Amino acid sequence: MSQIIFLHGASSSDKTTLARALQREAERGNRQIGSATKDQETIHQGRVYDLEVNAPDGVEVNATLILDALCNGLLRSEFTLRG
Repeated sequence: MSQIIFLHGASSSDKTTLARALQREAERGNRQIGSATKDQETIHQGRVYDLEVNAPDGVEVNATLILDALCNGLLRSEFTLRG
């Protein structure tokens, strides 16, 4: 069975860098300056996630946290299938 990882965050918050550490990915285009601040104000409102990571912690730390959560079956988000 495949695993789907949603990386959700403001523009320029290192989602792509983290995704690359988890799997090879094509380069993204440039982002408009200031869009991260604008997105941060609304992007996480009302969301429940399995795991939250922080860009300043570094890609290796965040990739390890995500892989550990997958291996340990951490499921509590709004994306979890419920019977």
